[in-house]
Amino acid sequence: KPKELDIIIPSKRVAIEYCGLYWHSALQGKDNKYHLSKLDSCNKVGFSLITIFEDEWINKKEIVLSRLKNILGIKESIKTLYARKLNIKEIDISMVRQFCEENHLQGYVGSSIKLGAFYEDELVSIMTFSKPSISKGQDSYALGVWELSRFCSRLDYKVVGAASKLLSYFKKNYEWTQVFSYADRRWSIGNLYTQMGFEFVGNTKPNYWYFANGDIERHHRFALRKRSDEPKDITEWELRKSQGWNRIWDCGNLKYVMRNS
Repeated sequence: KPKELDIIIPSKRVAIEYCGLYWHSALQGKDNKYHLSKLDSCNKVGFSLITIFEDEWINKKEIVLSRLKNILGIKESIKTLYARKLNIKEIDISMVRQFCEENHLQGYVGSSIKLGAFYEDELVSIMTFSKPSISKGQDSYALGVWELSRFCSRLDYKVVGAASKLLSYFKKNYEWTQVFSYADRRWSIGNLYTQMGFEFVGNTKPNYWYFANGDIERHHRFALRKRSDEPKDITEWELRKSQGWNRIWDCGNLKYVMRNS
C-alpha cells in the first residue's frame, strides 16, 4: 500500500501490470520513477513484475501471450526444441525483418550481422548484431565492439540453447573485442545473458517514449529529440507537448557485457 497491482500469481512469484498509455503518462502525473518504483517494490518482496504497455497488447497481442507462456512455464501449446538439432547460418535482411516483426515486441532494427537458427528447413530463432548506436550514447566507430541488438524465437516455441549456439557462431566467425546488450526490465530479469556468460554491469535509467494524444503507438525519443533550429530557452518536453505529444516512462534496462580477453 498504497500501490496496487493488476494481476498477482503467487505460485509463480510473478505480478503483471497493464498500463494504458494515456493513464500512465507524464500528462497524468506519472514521472520517470513511477513504473520503476513499482518494479523495485515487487522485487523487494521476491516477486518479478511484468509491465505491459497498451500498444504492445493491442498491436502485438500474440507476441505478448507467447512471452507470458514462456515466463510462466505454461507448456501447453509450446513446442520445445534443443540446440543440438539446430543449424546456424547467415540470413538476409528480408528474412530477419519479417521474423522480428512477427516475433519480437520491438520489431526489426537495422543490423550488420544477421544469424538464423534452423530446425530442418524452418527458421526458429534469430540473433542480430549492430555497431554501437549514438542514440544510446555509444561510440559507433569503436573497433571490435558490437551490440547484440535482437534475439527472439518463433512464437510458442521454446528453443533450448538457441541463444548460446547463435552467440558461439558469432564469436567463432567474426572479429570482436566486446559485445554488449540490454534486457528490458519491464519484461526480463536477465537470466538469458548470465546463462550465456555475460557480465552484468548495471541498470540504465528509465527511458521515455513519445506518443501522439489519442494514438496507440510509441515512438523512440531519439526521433523527437530537440533540434538545433528549435528555441534554446524551451525544453524538448515543452516543445513536444505544444505539438500534441505525450510521453510515458519505462523501467530502464539491464546492461550486460562480454569481453574477448
